[in-house]
Amino acid sequence: MIMELINVRNVRDVERHLPTAYVKRATGEWHDREVAALISAATGIGLDEGAHRVWRNRNFSEISLPLGPLWDIVTMIADAHNNKT
Repeated sequence: MIMELINVRNVRDVERHLPTAYVKRATGEWHDREVAALISAATGIGLDEGAHRVWRNRNFSEISLPLGPLWDIVTMIADAHNNKT
């Protein structure tokens, strides 16, 4: 039921969506090659830049994960880290 609510077909969509959304928010760019490499390393599933770009173009805007509070926490942690260095 939750997956239907946020329009996610399977857990693989979440595995792709989270790092994709984070990198886009943090850098303002998609960085498909780097994100695909990260997802591939983390999941063990072979994923290249082209396949990830196709997934992103087809699915990213359809998924509605409520990530606002998560990004706020990530930003606070990053700011605290940057202020220490």
